[in-house]
Amino acid sequence: MKPQAYVRTKPHLNIATLGPAGHGKTTLTAAVARLLGAAPPAGPAALRTEYETGTRHYAHADVPGAARQLPALDGAVLVVAATGGVPPGTAEHLLLAHAAGARHLVVALTRADEAGPGRVRTAEQDVRRLLAAHGFDAVRTPVVQVSPHAVASVQALLDAVDTCVPTPVRYTQAPFLLAVEDAADGTVTGVLERGTLRPGDRAALTPSGRTATVTAVRTFGKTLEAAQAGDVVTATLGGPAAAGLRRGDVLAVPGSIVLARGFTARVHLPAPPRGPLRLQLRTAMVPGTLTPGDAGTATVALGRPLPVEEGMAFAVRGEAGVLGHGTVTSVP
Repeated sequence: MKPQAYVRTKPHLNIATLGPAGHGKTTLTAAVARLLGAAPPAGPAALRTEYETGTRHYAHADVPGAARQLPALDGAVLVVAATGGVPPGTAEHLLLAHAAGARHLVVALTRADEAGPGRVRTAEQDVRRLLAAHGFDAVRTPVVQVSPHAVASVQALLDAVDTCVPTPVRYTQAPFLLAVEDAADGTVTGVLERGTLRPGDRAALTPSGRTATVTAVRTFGKTLEAAQAGDVVTATLGGPAAAGLRRGDVLAVPGSIVLARGFTARVHLPAPPRGPLRLQLRTAMVPGTLTPGDAGTATVALGRPLPVEEGMAFAVRGEAGVLGHGTVTSVP
């Protein structure tokens, strides 16, 4: 049977549910899917649920409590149980959200009916303090009390996301670039960072240096005549050059990217980094070193060359977990 074609009628956004393990992320994501009649996740994009609200099309990732990396995000829902408060590990999710591109959140306060008014107030205050400490708008960020079994509360959460997470500006006229999240048998999946990707396009594969032809482009199993920046894309590549692709690799217009072994950055590091570091840039995770400078700046050296550009966000990891995040300010 011929695959269904994807019809683009609304702005597309990539969001995720974040937060501590056991606070209700998966249950809440399932409740959203039920309310909107979304199909169960399947195929290479199986970590995401596809659905539409009245004004937008979403790809919604349900992120494990112990997540090491996040997909590229336009916004996020931070899930915190009023009965459990804000565990220390919650800060790691906020640091990762910054590195994934999310600047706007909605907080889903679960199990408020079990906690009582006093604990609910305390949980909200603790969440807002944590948001402020990590660069989010602690005043304007909505905190929505949600029960997965109360349809009205789930709808209120979706309304808050529609309203408070801005529609992103997409750079569709730039040369395409896709960071690989998953790869198998000549097929890669990831979020198209910029540009437009069509069947027949030639793609340079980094770091191998080879090129391959894109033979098919899909999103959530539906065919695309042209994928646009922001789309969750599954691209099939023809020829032997596609063999061996893996997470962290990059597909781009030939000649459009430059590899770098280091850069300078603005960094947010709540505690001084100690011990071996690993840096997450896009979907790649590499060893690196970070030399602090003045006023929240640092010089970063990478263990291997990567495509790096001004304005890119990245995460800094140590042996104990996520230490902070940064933004590239200049590349030599």
